[in-house]
Formats: sequence, C-alpha cells, structure tokens
Amino acid sequence: MDALSTRIADRIRKAVEEARITHAEFAQVLDVSETTIGRRLRGERPYEVTEIVKAVEFLKIDIGDLFGMSQTLAA
Repeated sequence: MDALSTRIADRIRKAVEEARITHAEFAQVLDVSETTIGRRLRGERPYEVTEIVKAVEFLKIDIGDLFGMSQTLAA
C-alpha cells in the first residue's frame, strides 16, 4: 500500500483501539465482514471511500488529521 493508505489504516486502527470496540462491532459499522475489517486494520488492503466516511463519522476522527492535512496546513 502507498504511504497515504498506510497512514489512514494506522490512524483508524488507533481510533478503534481507543474507542475500545471490537473488530466485529467495527465491521458492522462499515458494513463489511470481519475478515475484511481485519485486513483493513492491519493495512493489508486500503479502505474504500465509503468506509472512510463511515469510520470518520463513527470514530469522530478529524478528516484533516486522517489525510495528514492538518500537518500541511500548520507548516
């Protein structure tokens, strides 16, 4: 995966851990299988755009932080 996809996977994984939700619960939120969410969280497969939108809304992640935009704007 490319650097952006890896960054997104890392940030979402950390948010899932901080929210203390199970992979099964998060899979339901994104409407994907547990196998798929495992691959996404491990960074083996990139997230679909619709999954990113659902994850950001559910986990309350700043979209700018997710894409590294807040660092770019602050520089």
